[in-house]
Amino acid sequence: MGTKGATVVSLWSQKHNEDFNILSVGKIFRHSGVSLLVGCQDGVIRVYKVPCVPGAKLKLQSVLETKGGPIQALKIHNVTKFHSNDVVVGDSRGTLTVFSNEQILNRRVLSEHSVDCLQIDEDATGSVSVVTSDSDGNLCAVLPYSELWRLRLRDFIVPTKIPSCASVIKSLLAVDLTEGSGQTSNYVLAADSSKNLHVIQQGSVVMSLRTPCVVTAMAKGHFTSHGDENGNSKSHQVALGGQTGSVYIFSNFEILSEEYANVQWPVTQLCSLPRDTHAMLLCSGHFNKLYVYQNKKLLCCHETSDWVNSIATVDVDNDGDMEVVLGCLDNTIETLKIEAR
Repeated sequence: MGTKGATVVSLWSQKHNEDFNILSVGKIFRHSGVSLLVGCQDGVIRVYKVPCVPGAKLKLQSVLETKGGPIQALKIHNVTKFHSNDVVVGDSRGTLTVFSNEQILNRRVLSEHSVDCLQIDEDATGSVSVVTSDSDGNLCAVLPYSELWRLRLRDFIVPTKIPSCASVIKSLLAVDLTEGSGQTSNYVLAADSSKNLHVIQQGSVVMSLRTPCVVTAMAKGHFTSHGDENGNSKSHQVALGGQTGSVYIFSNFEILSEEYANVQWPVTQLCSLPRDTHAMLLCSGHFNKLYVYQNKKLLCCHETSDWVNSIATVDVDNDGDMEVVLGCLDNTIETLKIEAR
């Protein structure tokens, strides 16, 4: 139920039979319509047709066997350029698996440690790379058949009281950022456990900033009017959610000092819903709620069955607006429609 400035309607909710860590939604392979992908603890990705009718049940479309460990990271993107979206998966055994047209196209071990984060970095020409980070602080960028670059966090971390060997990547985000010249370029943001935000481009760390807290979640969007005075009414911004419950905004290559929001508990998931002016920011973490903010104001709060471990967006009913799909620790999957009043 919504309060204040927005309403939240639950379209459908269902308990998943298998334990899962992450979910994603999108068009894959040659499937008709939008699919829901659930990355499970048994190393299997279960693919469902997304229900379009309120109250409908999930219908299993296919099963993708990674032959690996528990799924930790999952993305849908056309990385092979074979005319349809592929499925890219990272697991707890350090293995990256690329599925194309229902089959394993490539499977390789990237690390001795768990692949915890995975992003698709795409430049202005359409060239893509798969960027991953593991639980030991290593970053790696690959193509389906080759490796592009590797970085070790301990090699470029800003010295702190915390030993660099103990620092790991807590959140990873591929994003387009507008430079001072007005040119937009693609970067990868890596937030570590030593309160640093590293800005990476093509395997080089171009900037490292100290963060007010350990950043554990990031989302891109246009959240505040900062930077709009330069004539860019849709400036590229990133919301940074932290272990303290604080949310800050990264804009114009700086972290704004004023809090955007504070939910009092650790934030683990952030997601943006584009709107005409400022994007809505969805926030979840170590609490049984989904908070919805817009332009620093709390619009509503939706009670969830457990902590949320995954958030995805999709236009379920083809009305032009994105709905929200939540995955919870108790294996509940729920789809919400959020509308500002």
